[in-house]
Amino acid sequence: MKRRLLVYALPLCVVSIAISSCKFQENKIEHHIKAFRNEDMSIRSYSIAELAQIGEPVVPALIEALNDENVWVRSSSALTLSKIGNPAKAAVPALGKRLNDTDENDEVCQSTLKALKAIGTAETIMAIAQYKFSKPD
Repeated sequence: MKRRLLVYALPLCVVSIAISSCKFQENKIEHHIKAFRNEDMSIRSYSIAELAQIGEPVVPALIEALNDENVWVRSSSALTLSKIGNPAKAAVPALGKRLNDTDENDEVCQSTLKALKAIGTAETIMAIAQYKFSKPD
């Protein structure tokens, strides 16, 4: 009886641990993106580093954060994508859109260019070239 119970209970425990781990990671991502709003650059830098360590799973949240009204959130999101590099290639269309926004803050544009260079796909090269040629001197 005990053996049968263990055979059924063990997979449930593994699934339960996996679900809690996913929930913890979602909360961690949300917490660090909220920290991008902080005026203190050291706090934002810490969050950038933490999110970059998570890597590709954080990319969808960073893509969403690229559209935030707060300039620090947009800039920090782009910097985090630059630290993730090529695994963040899903963000290229959003980064290109941010770069082509003529009202965008220069800091965000510089962070976006850095992200596009770090991702390094053919699509990023085209986005950078388009930006460089369309930018007035």
